[in-house]
Formats: sequence, C-alpha cells, structure tokens
Amino acid sequence: MIHFKTIQKLFFANNLVQWIKYSTEIIIASKILSSISKLYSKLADWHHKRNNF
Repeated sequence: MIHFKTIQKLFFANNLVQWIKYSTEIIIASKILSSISKLYSKLADWHHKRNNF
C-alpha cells in the first residue's frame, strides 16, 4: 500500500515538472514573438527607406 505522503510527493513533483515545461514554452514563445516583431520592424524600415529613394 502506498502512503498518502508518497502520493503527495509524486503529485507535487509532477506538478513541478508540468510548471517547468509550461514556463519554458512561454519563454520560447515570447522569444519567437520578439524576434518576429524585430524582423518585421527591420522589413518595415527597409521598405520605407527603399520607397524614399
């Protein structure tokens, strides 16, 4: 028979793993979004400069 404390520890560990995965996914997604926005602003600047000449 598994003790309640063991179940609690396993549950906590699982939650921790899930939270870490979730937070890393959020970090990766935000980095991707920021790089996309930087690229977009560069393209916009280039387009603006090209149109001015």
